[in-house]
Amino acid sequence: MGLRLPYGAATGGVPGILVRSVSPDRLGRPVFPGVSRITDHRSPFSERWGGWYATGTHGKARHMGNALLEKGEPAASLDTSRGSNITDLQPFFDAGAYLAPSSDIPSLMVMEHQTRMTNLLTQASWSYRIDGAVDGPLVEELVRYMLFAAEPKLEEPVKGASSYARDFSRRGVRDKKGRSFWQLDLSRRLLKYPCSYLIYSEAFDQLPQPVKDAVYARMSDALLAKNQDAAHLSATERQAIREILIDTKRDLPTPW
Repeated sequence: MGLRLPYGAATGGVPGILVRSVSPDRLGRPVFPGVSRITDHRSPFSERWGGWYATGTHGKARHMGNALLEKGEPAASLDTSRGSNITDLQPFFDAGAYLAPSSDIPSLMVMEHQTRMTNLLTQASWSYRIDGAVDGPLVEELVRYMLFAAEPKLEEPVKGASSYARDFSRRGVRDKKGRSFWQLDLSRRLLKYPCSYLIYSEAFDQLPQPVKDAVYARMSDALLAKNQDAAHLSATERQAIREILIDTKRDLPTPW
């Protein structure tokens, strides 16, 4: 199912965006009772993209994309093997009528990360402006999400059917060693250096200064292993992320 602009618990109580995965029929309608999940980079691969077209190879791993239920079939009978390792959407519909003939898995993974990250930034900003105080648990949640805590390891490497992954990896600012948070991994996880590229976004830069200071402080502690927010990363990975930030993020506080 597509992006939405709801206002409720699913987006942290602020206007936001989300990606939902469902068991769809041939008209694209969710079949109930059945799966209906909001997905982001923490979601298991097997639960993603129900109701979406998804192109690319992913080995033995399975997702819910490209699979449909025939009339009368219960949601539990959705055959995810039907939609596996699809690189051409022409058998499903006239893909030539669209701007691109693909719906690449790497692009869907990027979008899923970006939706929740955007909502968390909005939530952190609104919370401070309403309450006049920094919400500590929200800062922790934001930092952990930025550093891809709880991201499940990919069962097998993912490769899209277009140039999206290559083109995306060429974007963004780089440090003096040529490293960037836009570089995709796709063999074990989404990013080669697991820190959200949205740290360079206008939404991050316009966080109230006390909130931004708290985020930077907690992130610094995480990368120095003074808390558990980056415990899923090796010392080498934490150091690389820290070096990239020092080289490319000009508003870091002095203690960095």
